[in-house]
Amino acid sequence: MKQSLTDRIALWCVKNIGVDGCLHFIAIASLTKIVSLVAGLWVAIAISAVVSVAKEVWDAKRGSYFDKKDLACDALGILFALLMSL
Repeated sequence: MKQSLTDRIALWCVKNIGVDGCLHFIAIASLTKIVSLVAGLWVAIAISAVVSVAKEVWDAKRGSYFDKKDLACDALGILFALLMSL
């Protein structure tokens, strides 16, 4: 059976950036898009960036670590939401 495009994209994402990275991308892209509908795109970008960094700082203070890969996935999510808003 042939895989759909969305299935292939999802499998590529999980294979290359992991489930956690995919979740970061989806969560921040969704947050950015929803906030942009209410408060404008630049406010949404600023809020999403602050949330992304705050989450990593919170992880570091809770005994985990500050993950730059998660921040990169968050940045891609913000960029995706920005491109979808154009």
